[in-house]
Amino acid sequence: MLCEVSRLLTEDHSVARDWHADRITGIRVTDLLSLIEAISLHDTLYTLPARLDSEAQNLQLRHELTSRGIVKVLDTSEIHASLAKSILLSFSKVNNAVSMTEELHDELAAFLMIGTRSSHSQLDNSFYDDLGQRSPASEADSLEECEKLLIGWYWSRTGAYQHCTSIMRDMYYVLAAETFGIPYWPQLTRRKFTSQFPNYLNENQLLQLYSQLAKEFKATVTDIFDDHKEELTFVPPFASLVLARSSKPQDIVDRILEVRDEYAGLRQKLSDLEEERSHATSIAERLEVRKRQKYFLNELASAFDRPSSINLEGVIRYIPQLMKPAMKPTDPTSYSAELLLLPARQLILWWKRRPIAKFFVLADKLKQTEEYPTLIQRLFGDVSIEAY
Repeated sequence: MLCEVSRLLTEDHSVARDWHADRITGIRVTDLLSLIEAISLHDTLYTLPARLDSEAQNLQLRHELTSRGIVKVLDTSEIHASLAKSILLSFSKVNNAVSMTEELHDELAAFLMIGTRSSHSQLDNSFYDDLGQRSPASEADSLEECEKLLIGWYWSRTGAYQHCTSIMRDMYYVLAAETFGIPYWPQLTRRKFTSQFPNYLNENQLLQLYSQLAKEFKATVTDIFDDHKEELTFVPPFASLVLARSSKPQDIVDRILEVRDEYAGLRQKLSDLEEERSHATSIAERLEVRKRQKYFLNELASAFDRPSSINLEGVIRYIPQLMKPAMKPTDPTSYSAELLLLPARQLILWWKRRPIAKFFVLADKLKQTEEYPTLIQRLFGDVSIEAY
């Protein structure tokens, strides 16, 4: 994502493009809008290790963000074997029409680099080798369905496994983010997938969980739901500010850093509130902090005629196979059962470390902010952007 946005800012957009190039440009512009939001709202962004070509080192936006420590590579070396084996174990248990052959197992293991290199093994990666295509697995409604589709899709593309690396990296990102207790900022095409993987808990299972948490916190089920539910709030139109101040794509790097500096106070306030929320001793205190988060953002955004909107969401994830690899990870009920069996203190600690994820809303931005199409056209020409 970072490399592709960086490439967008170095290319000549005055020349004619074919449909394929236009598709790639549209995806890159979408990622640019999302990345500007992320850079403005977060002090540090972490990316997974990846194999990069020599060109990547010379991309200006990537260089500026990494050299300033805004973007850092997350060191997963100590947990890599556990995360990779969890993904592989999950696949190996799928009862699929396309058999999990030894050859396919070895291919997946090679991608995950299990036992093929040193303890500092890294995931393989190819940016946009799939030309922005979506694997059917990203739309699955259950973990087993997801993995069946992904295995089948992988197998049907013999010799082109890079077409599914992006969603496999998403799986790894989700597991790594959960292990380190940090929110994951997915590409917009991955929102549904990353909000469910790996749990796919249904409403009945969530109600059981809320009831158990209400009992342990001495609160109501409604309170627990409110502590987790999605909240739509407003933020300053960071991307709009950046694009409006730029006369050509090459200006955008400096304007991103400029807007980021202007909102250093916002990031500090959000960090302080999140820290306060994580140390709250009751649901009532947590709800009060969340109310203040939303109020603070809305007040800051009120200075603008057309602020941007984001979703504050407490994603529920629980990954027991990291602790108990023998569990059947494709059975969603195992997650619910394991959660409900946790000792009270452990359940409370698990709930309290749920970070609030900030999900950028592209469709709402394009609908509410009329100047975006004009700004985008001025900088990048006629671009078709999908409102995912």
